[in-house]
This record gives sequence, C-alpha cells and structure tokens, in this order.
Amino acid sequence: MTTSSPDSILLHPGDNVEIALGNLAKGARLSQSEVLLSAPVTRGHKIAIRPIAAGDPVLRYGQIIGAATTDIAPGDHVHTHNIGMSEHRQDYDFAKDIAALPAASEAKFFMGYPRSDGRFGTRNYIGVLTSVNCSGSVARFMAEQAEKTSWFAELENVDGIVPIVHGSGCGMGRHDEGYDTLFRTLSGYAKHPNFGGILLVGLGCEAMQVEDLVGAEKLRHDGNFHYMTIQNSGGTRQTVERGVDILR
Repeated sequence: MTTSSPDSILLHPGDNVEIALGNLAKGARLSQSEVLLSAPVTRGHKIAIRPIAAGDPVLRYGQIIGAATTDIAPGDHVHTHNIGMSEHRQDYDFAKDIAALPAASEAKFFMGYPRSDGRFGTRNYIGVLTSVNCSGSVARFMAEQAEKTSWFAELENVDGIVPIVHGSGCGMGRHDEGYDTLFRTLSGYAKHPNFGGILLVGLGCEAMQVEDLVGAEKLRHDGNFHYMTIQNSGGTRQTVERGVDILR
C-alpha cells in the first residue's frame, strides 16, 4: 500500500489557510482539507480552507497576517488581490500585575578589597603583565621565583602572583585593529580590581611600547603600578632579579 505525499500543509491548527507544497491546478482536491481549488495556485501560496468574510482576519502560523478585502470561499487562492492590511488592535502589555521587589531592609556586605578608584576586588593578586610575547618567559620566571621566596610565604592577604602573557605586541601596525584591541586588553588587566598591584614588563623595541601604554592610560591611582623593559634592565637575568625586588 502506498500513500501519496501531501499537496498542502496546515501550519497551525487555528489557521484558515493552507500552504501549497507544489504548483496546483484548478479543480484539484487538497489531500489535507479536501477542498477543491477554484483557481491554479503556485507553490508556497495560500489557499483558503474555510469561508473568510470580508474584513475577517487571515490566519497563518496562528497569527493574523492581514484581513480579507472581499469574501473568500474555501479553495480560493489567497493573495494580494483579496487580502490587505487589517485594522487589528490588540493590547500587548504583559506582566502588568507584577509587584516590585521589596527594598532590602539592611545593607549587604562582602569581604572584598577596596581600591583607590572606588571599586572593590574579590581577589587580591599581583599581576606581571607583558606588553609583548618576547617578555613572556621573563614574566613567568619572575612569578615563579617570587612565589618561592620567604617574604611571599609570609603574606597573608595575597592570593598569588599571576604572569599574564600573550602572543602579540610586535610585528603589528600601530594604528590597526589588532593594536587597538591589545592596547585596550592590557589596560583592562592593569586596572582590574582583583589585582592589588601590577608590574608591566616589555622588551623595549616592540610595537606595543610600554611608554605609550603608560602615558595614554592612568593605569593605577594607588602607586602599585610599576613598569620596566628587558633591554633597559640589562637582559633577562637582571630583569628577573629586579622584577622580584619590585614585587616584594
């Protein structure tokens, strides 16, 4: 036993039109609603399956898509010649009866770290920020060596020392999107309230110059921002040693 494919589809049980799934000839009987077509209908067009009086809404997907401009009989092609804009009015307000939440009876507090700019951190890290990928290893060495010292072990309110490295900062234009994105990102890290202090480490010859970053941004207001470059510090070893002293 074979079953023929439907020639139309009813998109919503409340619709008064079906949609033709193919080009249908006049006089064809729809397999779904069994109405007879009064005119040929092109694939994707609407066919009335119930009487629609002039002025009544035409429904598709259960929604009003217009109003009949003349009486439409079952089997009629429904298109711009017999449907137009409706004068439908509906109140779309919702949740009007919802009540506002009661005001808090007392202030809420959390154990945080106040910063000089008025913000509060939920952590208290020291960040070793890099302006270029070339200083990434130095930043890691600084953090590793500093966390092994006795003075770090005695700190009670520092969560850790975090090297923040990336793969950019050099070989880039100073006025392109990549430069601007990195500039904003580094500034955001340097100002983040979860850092109690920041040490910015650069190489010295990179496109993302430390002096430009520091000069354009008021990065910290509490004196806990320091910066250095490897080339001005005498190389990797001297930079790491000096950086550990600064972190202390």
